[in-house]
Amino acid sequence: MSTTSRPGAELQLATCLVLSEFDIDKGACVRSHYPKQKNFKVFFLNKDEGVMQTKVATIDMVKEEEYFANVMLPDGAEKVEIAKSMFVCARPRPPVFARFPCYRFSPTSRQSPPYTDASWSRLLAEAKSPLTSEILLINRKNGHVSIRYKDQVLLSPSRLLIDDIYVLPTLPAEVDAIARELSTQFPSHSANGVLPLFMFFVLNMGEGNVLGVLMQSTLFQNFVEALSSALEPAVVPKKEVAPPPPAATEDTAEASAPVEPPTKDAPSTEAPGMATPDENGGDPVPVEVEEQDVPAEVAVPSNPIEEEKLETSVEPDGHISEKDEGESQPDDTHDSHEHIIQVTDHADGSTMEHDELSHPLDVPGGGLSSNMDSSHVRSTVTSEYPAGSSAGNIQLPASSSQHSKTGSNDLSHPLSPEPEEQEEEEVYDAEEGGDEACAPLYGLAAVVTKRDSLAKRGGLTKSVAVLGPYVSWLEPFFSTLVEAAYYCCDIPGTDSDAEKQQENVLKTCFEMINKASALVASSMKKITPLESEVQRFCTLTGSPHLYVVHRDSPFGSFQKMRIPTFPSLSDIMFVNFGLENLIEILGPSFMHLVEGVFTEKKIVILSRLGQATDVCEAALSLGMVGSILDPHFMAKKVFPYTSVNIADHFVGVPGYIIGTMNPIFLNSKTWKWDLLCNLDEKTVVFADEKKSSKRPGASLYAALTTNFSNATAGLRTSDTGKAAHDSANEEMDVYKELVSLIYRFRALRIPTGERNKRIWLFLEERIHTLLLVDHAKSGDASILDILQHSFCTPSATQLRLRVQATSLVDNVSTHVLQKNEPTALPLLCAALRRCSSGEDIFSVQRVLQAMLKFLDGKESILMLLRRMPIAVGGIDPIAFQLTHPSPTIRAVALQLLKTIETIPEGKSAISAMSNFLITVYDKQSSEAQ
Repeated sequence: MSTTSRPGAELQLATCLVLSEFDIDKGACVRSHYPKQKNFKVFFLNKDEGVMQTKVATIDMVKEEEYFANVMLPDGAEKVEIAKSMFVCARPRPPVFARFPCYRFSPTSRQSPPYTDASWSRLLAEAKSPLTSEILLINRKNGHVSIRYKDQVLLSPSRLLIDDIYVLPTLPAEVDAIARELSTQFPSHSANGVLPLFMFFVLNMGEGNVLGVLMQSTLFQNFVEALSSALEPAVVPKKEVAPPPPAATEDTAEASAPVEPPTKDAPSTEAPGMATPDENGGDPVPVEVEEQDVPAEVAVPSNPIEEEKLETSVEPDGHISEKDEGESQPDDTHDSHEHIIQVTDHADGSTMEHDELSHPLDVPGGGLSSNMDSSHVRSTVTSEYPAGSSAGNIQLPASSSQHSKTGSNDLSHPLSPEPEEQEEEEVYDAEEGGDEACAPLYGLAAVVTKRDSLAKRGGLTKSVAVLGPYVSWLEPFFSTLVEAAYYCCDIPGTDSDAEKQQENVLKTCFEMINKASALVASSMKKITPLESEVQRFCTLTGSPHLYVVHRDSPFGSFQKMRIPTFPSLSDIMFVNFGLENLIEILGPSFMHLVEGVFTEKKIVILSRLGQATDVCEAALSLGMVGSILDPHFMAKKVFPYTSVNIADHFVGVPGYIIGTMNPIFLNSKTWKWDLLCNLDEKTVVFADEKKSSKRPGASLYAALTTNFSNATAGLRTSDTGKAAHDSANEEMDVYKELVSLIYRFRALRIPTGERNKRIWLFLEERIHTLLLVDHAKSGDASILDILQHSFCTPSATQLRLRVQATSLVDNVSTHVLQKNEPTALPLLCAALRRCSSGEDIFSVQRVLQAMLKFLDGKESILMLLRRMPIAVGGIDPIAFQLTHPSPTIRAVALQLLKTIETIPEGKSAISAMSNFLITVYDKQSSEAQ
């Protein structure tokens, strides 16, 4: 439970300090921590309200000792005198849902099962958007079904049984019209004459309430599997088994026999039917339970083929039911993994065969495509029963137990020789642990090694870490942590006296850090979070209240710390692997990582030759990118440094980003990652293709001047032909813009930290516009006319739909927009930035007038300025309209600038314009007077 209060003296920057060291007998271990308690009060900033909220974080140092010891003393830290490590503890539990794009329909009259004669009308979540999909979600733990559209809850979570689903044998005429239009939305959907197939089914919600749902047929199979698994978790009888075999190589993996589905008694922590997007952002693929993935108390049968298989079929009345198929007998003459999905795709009863493997089905409303391994599953979709007849059997794919390239997360230690001794992994659930239920803490550790010839290992290695709610509040105290660690190295022994002395060092450091809390709290009263962001991002002068300076000498030497008043992830200081460095090192491959972050791909960052700080910084850089959509992304999904011993902390997290120095993570089949970023080789490797976009020795200049086909050879897309070419072109255009920004910032001699901040703002503007442009379809057509060439292309639409099918877009409006900020404002700013001399005069005029109409006070002006940071041109696009040939547009632009100038932040923003535009503005202002 959280409480709210105004910033005051009780604010604490640091929550806890921890001391770890490497013991020759015990290995890495925790020696002491301060304060000595389990529950800590943590202070979080509510930026919308400008108040501090307090939550309780629970840390059991006894249970978490191994975790703290591993992240505070990373591999190779003893080889350098001073090292840095960052980590997160007391993480919130991320929600885990199966997600399916769908289209809702309601009956035009009251009907009764099986609803074959009903007429249906499209339920629109948003006016004028009949082809925009909603998202159907299944809670993996309790089976509750809900439907969302953007931030709206269209169907509250409710329990739905398999018997409540009625499948219609044919698509009703009204539904068929929508399905055909969806099938022809994009060229890739009708490639080679193959159209996506859809199924229409009815959900009986009880009390006469029914809901019609149109869904891609392949998604429907996964939907039934996910719902069945959530309602009736399978259980495998416990048996003793031999240790799991070594990780399969690429050659042996294809020939290995898949594991059959578990029986009904096995507790499922990963929900075998859970659908997860494939590497191409495609159809949610059923998560498989492999032998290594079974929890501790679950044993895999020695002969999987003798296990019973569950077959889901559609009864003559349209019901979906499960029955026992009996023992599955191997057949050498047939593909035992082949299954037939029988559906009637259109109202006329026409038949169509579709090979899911060679022609992925991309639904415009979902942007998903099937990606099943052809060596394990071969699917054929046919329509064989006449119009008006009941549906035939629909046999669920056996892939729920087979190996796929995006299989389930490991539920047990991949290298453990004793699977039965592993603990069952906890299933995360949004209803039990969301953002409000847990207070995450960030850790900053200083690792020091003091050489000592008398020591057994030739020296002492100790680490002091400070835990707090924000990394940017902790980083200024890194030098203090280094001093504290050196003091602890001078304390000999491990008895009670030594422990007391070490605790005193931690106490001194803790009190010194929190002395600055009063200064920060006092500065918070003089400026609001929005004013702080505007002054940092939109002006060149800033404000004296943006930072506070704290001076102290806790251990003798004088320390001067510059602490931000309002913490931001953009304030994190990077040495080697900030966003700028990643772009320079990885080249166009950097765009793969950005896309992977927003489509919830599992990313591993590996470096065997560097230091733990390198992988920490790279993981945090990608975490900053993810925070563009979800401010809690870093705490939920980023593991800056990890090792095999603490793998259970991240294997159950969808879309994780981990940094490691252990080459064992190179095995994608064991760890189930989607992307591997190798910092040593400067490559980005895909798990499925084993393809690298390596550019050895390439520089930023070379990336822009080499042959275009070579530069884009590593750009991977899920489409083919023209769609792939367009997507590669668009990704390369964004990459070129990033490179151009870097060169310009360097020419202006902008500091490294500021350059990383501006790159982050550039990506923020692109991603926000990409997602919010959907709102323009039902709003002002002028915005859509300007943005459609950049953000409404087929490839951009596919990317947007793939992102919308992830958990990152849950409550995205509240995360992306300021309080009381209209959705149209970011789009207006983006449209004005992309106006050219060829744009329609009336479109430009309407955009300027809409912006002027929005400005009705200081808060609205601040919101406008926040959407126009210097990183993307500041307010130069407004001032540029002063040179427009139309006198009407010049007059509106001048009035807009004069309104902005009425507040101090606006004057500073005008001063940050280019000298030419300042001269034009001054001249026209004087003429207007």
